[in-house]
Amino acid sequence: MKKIKYYLALILLFVVCAFCFYYVKKDKTQFLLDDNTPQKLRLFVSPLIDELNNQDFSDNKKYRFYFANFYKDHQIVKPKKNKNEIPVLWLGGYEGLSFYPDDLLNYPYIFVTSDLLIDFLKIYNLKLNYAPLGWFKNYDNFEVYDDNKLFGIIGAQPLIKDILEYKKIPYKEYNIENIDEIVKDIPKLKACFVNHTSFENKSIDLHPIFFRIASHKIPIATYWGWPLHIDTINIFNDAINFYMTQDDAEILIDEILNNDKKIIVRKHMAYLITKNIFSKDAIINTIKTTIEGNHSNDNIINKHSINFDLGVSVGHIGSGDFWLAQDIASHFTDQEYEQYMSFFDSIKKYSAQNNVLIRGFLPVKNKDLTGNNNFLFIAYPQFAEIDKKEMVISFEEYVQNIIDESDKFKAVFVSSIKLNNELQKKGVNSFYIPQFTNTERFYPDFNKELETDVVFVGVNAFYRKAVHYLRDAGINVNIYGPKFDEGVALKEYLDNRILRKYYSSAKIVLNDTREGMKNLGFISNRIFDASACGSLVISDYMKEIEDIYGDSVPMWKTKEELIKLVRYYLDPKNENERKEKIKKAQKITLKNFTSDIISHKIQKIIEESDTK
Repeated sequence: MKKIKYYLALILLFVVCAFCFYYVKKDKTQFLLDDNTPQKLRLFVSPLIDELNNQDFSDNKKYRFYFANFYKDHQIVKPKKNKNEIPVLWLGGYEGLSFYPDDLLNYPYIFVTSDLLIDFLKIYNLKLNYAPLGWFKNYDNFEVYDDNKLFGIIGAQPLIKDILEYKKIPYKEYNIENIDEIVKDIPKLKACFVNHTSFENKSIDLHPIFFRIASHKIPIATYWGWPLHIDTINIFNDAINFYMTQDDAEILIDEILNNDKKIIVRKHMAYLITKNIFSKDAIINTIKTTIEGNHSNDNIINKHSINFDLGVSVGHIGSGDFWLAQDIASHFTDQEYEQYMSFFDSIKKYSAQNNVLIRGFLPVKNKDLTGNNNFLFIAYPQFAEIDKKEMVISFEEYVQNIIDESDKFKAVFVSSIKLNNELQKKGVNSFYIPQFTNTERFYPDFNKELETDVVFVGVNAFYRKAVHYLRDAGINVNIYGPKFDEGVALKEYLDNRILRKYYSSAKIVLNDTREGMKNLGFISNRIFDASACGSLVISDYMKEIEDIYGDSVPMWKTKEELIKLVRYYLDPKNENERKEKIKKAQKITLKNFTSDIISHKIQKIIEESDTK
């Protein structure tokens, strides 16, 4: 009888355990996809929902995901009335979001695919969570392929196609809608050139296929033009390769083929961005921490990280800011430094231990202060231009503007001795950080085909007088830059990577300076670049140039003085004197104004500031 009772007790225990297991299993957290989710969106979000259902969550609730604003007329809907389900809204970034605020109040959890949407919706005082639409399908590895040789072209890229055909480089064209074909060929791809990157036309959501491409360390490249509409590629910031002209594109293709250091760095950055922000695991972690209310691991920042935030549009490789930041970053001595680059219109800003804002316009926007330590670098001042007039403010006003901003920053860097001295007198923690040259790009490199007497490289702004003075006097000037009358400039743009050839092949390089820079004591970096190339620079007069270069940079104050100087140094009788001045100016530049010298100075200031 005892044995029977024993076995009955065991059976009863088994039944109870099975019952408990069944109901625990039944009550496990469930994630559902709303029936009205568009089919082409399901391709990307269904795998995510499946993966969420395989995760362990701390509650036992049901969550139904609703998606809206990924396409035209893809509006927010009212969630189903079901007391057993918690509605979750995921908003895409289609242009022209239209809704009633009450529509959002129906959702206790709202995820948005862009930081721009958070800014746009913050007036409604809602709790919004950034969760971009990444690549979730079959996303279980980040394999890198070494033997890939095929160039992929997504969308219309006739210029790239012509170059690849000329160079006899294998390529294949794809339609962005046919993602299965692209995915199948990923192991073959050497690089991918694209002309349209958004998830949908008029959307600010990057198409998920580009996260898949980046996850395999395949370089992505696209055209940069002006004016530039908001493009989804901004998510990747400087991890994308941009080109502006045919020369740019040819250089870029050669860099990709030769696995240039810059290409390696950029594709690795795109890989890290994808893995850390846009991968399946990263998005699931965002959803999990949001639902469970545990954000303790947010904002873990590498102590050895630095971001350069530029005051120009994403990918503007023609800007001086772009190359200035590149040159500083390339010489940071600590190889463990994580280096990032963002732009004033970046969709995603990086959080770094140290954030250097390179700005000319003031004031600075608080949303750009993304570092634990923020630094302001004014390499040159910028002012609005109205009716062909630069709206320059007085020296005293500009000093006060910087003082008003200085409390936001650990330190302020300025490329003007005059301005720095005044700021220090006013108690600002400022440092003189001059503009400079990168001797890896700017060095003597004479090209017979480019040989000329006088060259000018720059925009034809209303304040440019030197070029027109010389042309009026019958002196030929080889001009490279935008906004000149048709037929005047030989090219509208010169790639910074080959600019040395033009400087090195000219007897004289012209420099003239904006009024705003002159008033505040900022020297143009054209002085440093051209002198490093072994060219004679003739400039408009600035005391700051004279204090550094003495008579090695001839300067003028009037039209007559300029014409006289140019004719004097083009005269063969004065060739030895021209060469002496070149040698003297070059020595001064290489001793004091190179990117490695300036970069180490900045790094030292940043690291010392971090200990205070």
